[in-house]
Amino acid sequence: MKNSKAIIAVVCALVLIFSLAACATQKAKTEEITQVVTDENGEVVTDKNGEALTEEIQAQIVTDANGKAVTEVVTDQNGKPLTTVKDNKYVNVTQVVTISNSTSSQTPTTKSKKKSKSDKKESSTTKKASSVKAPDAITKLSASSIEKTSFKLSWNKVKCSGYYVMFSVDNGAHWSYFERAYTKTSYTAKNLISDQNYLIQVLAFNKSESGKVYKGKAKQITVKTKENTKKRKIKINVVLPVDANQKDDLIISIDGKTIDEKTVKLDGSTYTVTTEKEYKGEVEITAELKSHGIQTVLTDKEECFLEVPLGKIPVLIDDED
Repeated sequence: MKNSKAIIAVVCALVLIFSLAACATQKAKTEEITQVVTDENGEVVTDKNGEALTEEIQAQIVTDANGKAVTEVVTDQNGKPLTTVKDNKYVNVTQVVTISNSTSSQTPTTKSKKKSKSDKKESSTTKKASSVKAPDAITKLSASSIEKTSFKLSWNKVKCSGYYVMFSVDNGAHWSYFERAYTKTSYTAKNLISDQNYLIQVLAFNKSESGKVYKGKAKQITVKTKENTKKRKIKINVVLPVDANQKDDLIISIDGKTIDEKTVKLDGSTYTVTTEKEYKGEVEITAELKSHGIQTVLTDKEECFLEVPLGKIPVLIDDED
């Protein structure tokens, strides 16, 4: 009798275990999942306070036959995998695969013979997203109200999601943004350098529901700000590094000519000197510590600040693999 009760208990335990295992293989319900919003370069989009923007998506994590989440490599608009640095090595950026159909029991290892209504809806959305194309090119780009430190840009309106407004001060070798995802057709650039050539580039773009960006052809013009004709003496402030109060020779030069040289204590203080000569327009100011670092700035202002680094930046040589 005792043996029969033991057998019944074992059978019940086995039934309970198999029941739990069967429940574990079932899909979880679809929930609102919050994800960070990224741009076409995979960079996190932030608000005016620098906080990351997020959006809620109704999705379900796709798992394989073993119940593990399926991941995929994130690529840019050209299909190139995005990478990040982890443990001093470049590794691919991956993300979990999700589906919008909460009732589907389909996994990557099986195929569905019949499409459900939600599948058709998803297919329709995909088709709609793929129909997004690059907008027309900007054809009229001009500059007006050009001053020493500002100018106004204007261009023709095209049907698009927004505009990229970019500039370069080295003839296109490096680009920076005035505005990204700009929606107006005029922009006033401020706080510029006088007597400086600015290569301007404006292009329209369209963004699909999936976040993919389609860029139109860019239009470029060169704008030169007015020269600062006012002569002025320049107050130069050099922030010294901290190196156990050791001393070093500080050399300050303007446009390659030494204007001041003095032995200073490296205690984190600020060394200040005002030029005897008056300068006009933009000048290049360099502060160098003979046994430490160097910094150079371009300025057309009456006062500038430089922060000399503690050590010289080493030259990195690639390994010959």
